[in-house]
Amino acid sequence: DEWDDLFYLERDNRVDFIYIFSTKDPLSLVNEYRKSAIKHGIYVDTCNAFLQINTHIPQENMYHTFMVDSTKHIILVGNPTRNKKIKHLFKKRIGNRKK
Repeated sequence: DEWDDLFYLERDNRVDFIYIFSTKDPLSLVNEYRKSAIKHGIYVDTCNAFLQINTHIPQENMYHTFMVDSTKHIILVGNPTRNKKIKHLFKKRIGNRKK
């Protein structure tokens, strides 16, 4: 899985991954989740509340992955599994937390 390379960071650096899925078909999503290799909890947003509250998040999927700091401020936007530069920045930000 493309996220496997990053999951070790969660264990070693006290980083939490949170998945929020917006869907009108939660049963289908749960079935897919059970078949997947994801071992993390997920939030299923059936009424699109997350995007309604966070209206500043663009429609483009490439901006739907982000890192937040301990005060819940967004510090990095982009999917580290789809962009090598974002992946490098992602790992660097996590590495800086240890210092």
